[in-house]
Amino acid sequence: MKRTLAIIGGGNMGEALLAGLLAGERPGLTPGEVVVVEQTPARAAHLTEKYGVAVTGLAPRCGRPRRC
Repeated sequence: MKRTLAIIGGGNMGEALLAGLLAGERPGLTPGEVVVVEQTPARAAHLTEKYGVAVTGLAPRCGRPRRC
């Protein structure tokens, strides 16, 4: 079974968490097992380039509360 970890937010704290998980001394996660949710395109590009992880943006709101 493949595992995937999502980190919501790729700011300073999200990047610190990401770096620690990928560089752990114990068998940790690989970049292919992590996806980061980040809305800023420049920040998303930085995380992909530096860590090789997949980055996705936020889904747009549908405009109707409780019906999305």
